[in-house]
Amino acid sequence: VRHTGGGTGAAAIASSDASPKVTNVTVTVSPSSLCSVGIRNRNSSPIIAGARVTATGSGAAVSCVGIYNDTGSLPTIRNAAVTASAGNPNIGIFSGGDSTHPGRVRIYDSVIKATTNTISTPGEVIVMVFNAQMDGGGIIGTGTTHCVGVYDENYVLSPYGACP
Repeated sequence: VRHTGGGTGAAAIASSDASPKVTNVTVTVSPSSLCSVGIRNRNSSPIIAGARVTATGSGAAVSCVGIYNDTGSLPTIRNAAVTASAGNPNIGIFSGGDSTHPGRVRIYDSVIKATTNTISTPGEVIVMVFNAQMDGGGIIGTGTTHCVGVYDENYVLSPYGACP
């Protein structure tokens, strides 16, 4: 699936109030005028497995997010490669939530690559990462993140429960 931009927010795949299975797909999104998002979920519980997601920006004023989870989303991500690059900021996985619609993300056996932040968790969200590589910027936000078997771009394993 390829989206080449246009408008104020290009998203190659979007789900709202749904539980889709996104499997064995390559998702590429390149510059729009404000942001590029590979997969966007709103109040959804998708299963994303075997996906290769790439979001690239067109310069300093364009944000890029590989997978963007709006309030209330509960995705499970398995065996995925998520990359965000060339935007400012660029974020591998963004997950938000609030007290009425908290978010939860489970990530297994995946690679997340972004120079600004590999994961961003503003608000009420819990992110659990298992056996994955976090390549680039650190995790940021007020949400809770748990990591087990997670290593950085230099293959340095984080202590049990800690995130790089």
